[in-house]
Amino acid sequence: MSLPAVLKYAKNEIASVYPWLFLLDVTTPDGRLYYLVHNNEDIVFQGRTYTKFPFQIELPEINSEGAVPSWNIRVVNAQRALEKTLQETAGMADSDILLRIVNAGYLEEDHADLETEIKVLETFSDVMWITWRCGGRNLYRDLWPMYRYLANYCQQKFKWHECYYNDPTASRVMGDDGNAYICYFSHVSSVDTKPVSGSRWMQVWRRVDRANTGGTGGVWKDRTSYTAGTETCKQTLADCRLKGNSRRFRGFIGLASSGVKIV
Repeated sequence: MSLPAVLKYAKNEIASVYPWLFLLDVTTPDGRLYYLVHNNEDIVFQGRTYTKFPFQIELPEINSEGAVPSWNIRVVNAQRALEKTLQETAGMADSDILLRIVNAGYLEEDHADLETEIKVLETFSDVMWITWRCGGRNLYRDLWPMYRYLANYCQQKFKWHECYYNDPTASRVMGDDGNAYICYFSHVSSVDTKPVSGSRWMQVWRRVDRANTGGTGGVWKDRTSYTAGTETCKQTLADCRLKGNSRRFRGFIGLASSGVKIV
């Protein structure tokens, strides 16, 4: 990435009247977006308005004991601005945070000096502070091998693209392409999640019927709560048959019989 000429000069200045600002793009698991800046006034960067909000960033501690480095981001909780979201999203755990550093004097240059993505692992709060412990994926906790061969347990995520079960209680809307889409991940809508023009729409919507075009659904609206429905799945073949979706069951029934199986 090439640095704009004015920022090359600003970066190498010993002193400057323009501070470098920390920006946080926080995306909660249900799709809510918060744009925060550590500053005494709101700013506009890349067309987004960042709200002034006091927070502190503690750099990760790196040691030789093999521990996964984590960041602590402390956000002021005195006015309870995020309290409702904390309660509705289990402390905002699994939220994605995009951290940027920009120069306050050259926001129109559309350049971030630093940009990194981290995830909220767990949350602590008291009367003054909300503390997000953030970090990357812990490879030691990953399932290995990725897939296990189980006889009567489906490995598909219920309602997702591979499972493709259409919950009748889930929200349905019409996409920009004239096809019906069903919500498989509950969220609050934004322009990024609009089917099919949004940049993240496939993370929350999918086609109701991939084989046929058209369909029926409501009109998509911005800043609206959409639900993935209330039905659950036991991940068993019997439950899959009750839902009429057994042809997409991803278990290995042949392993259920007695005897030796070579796979």
